[in-house]
Amino acid sequence: MTRVFSLRGATSVVAPIVPHTVTPPLLPPIIPHAEVLFLPLSYSQISAAISTDVHYEGSGAVQLGHDMGHMIPHVPYGPPTPILALHIASSQCSCIFGKATILVNGEQAAWWHALAMFQVCADPVPMPLGLNVSAIATTVSYGFSWGDLICGYIRGGIDELNSLLIGKLFSVRPIRAAQEKYVEFMARRLYPHIKPTLAKAPLSPAVLEFLDGKIRDAIKDAPQDLAEYLSAELVDRATSDRLRELSIAIDEHLADTPPPTSAPSPISALLDPVPVLTV
Repeated sequence: MTRVFSLRGATSVVAPIVPHTVTPPLLPPIIPHAEVLFLPLSYSQISAAISTDVHYEGSGAVQLGHDMGHMIPHVPYGPPTPILALHIASSQCSCIFGKATILVNGEQAAWWHALAMFQVCADPVPMPLGLNVSAIATTVSYGFSWGDLICGYIRGGIDELNSLLIGKLFSVRPIRAAQEKYVEFMARRLYPHIKPTLAKAPLSPAVLEFLDGKIRDAIKDAPQDLAEYLSAELVDRATSDRLRELSIAIDEHLADTPPPTSAPSPISALLDPVPVLTV
């Protein structure tokens, strides 16, 4: 029987090949990047959804919707460009696949499978390209569910559509003009104080320049990032219960449909693990 992997805070993640732009949006050449670089899901607590009282294998169980961004490392397969800082500042690596019938503190338990990966930031929209490096070692797995898989892809599609629409919204002339005024205001009021404040720390000039650029980029992108975050939260609240109900309904309808099986390949072991403890 096909099993899927549970997730905990210590789960290690990598996204080895992810498309990203290397120039501003008006010039969209894209090259592959490596992301996350074996960091744990608990890397960032900004958008974390990790249980504080349900633990196994030494860390908390991860809930559906957990995001280990922002400031996730990116390494381009080519020379770094100024826009790399923007990708890092607004980075994402989220869990979009949940178990409708298994709850952790009232929320669906997150899971991973070679057919259901982590949703990572990418261009032109986020994509499910994140690998679970800890998969082979975990001792807890769940039974496969067509409903969970299908609804996970629906969530991913909603996330991609939301990102695309917000990007289009901020390219509309009045909103773009308002953002330019915001950037000009911040340039006058805040930017002059960044480097003197950083200079108080015992850091090298190169590190100061790097941090100064990162902070400026984060401030510049703050309105669009906030709009994308808030819209995603609203959509998630509106669709969460409905997708869970849909997942259960799909499983009832496809009760006799066999789960996907793995073809002989280097990742066959990831598709059909032999669990020690199953749920």
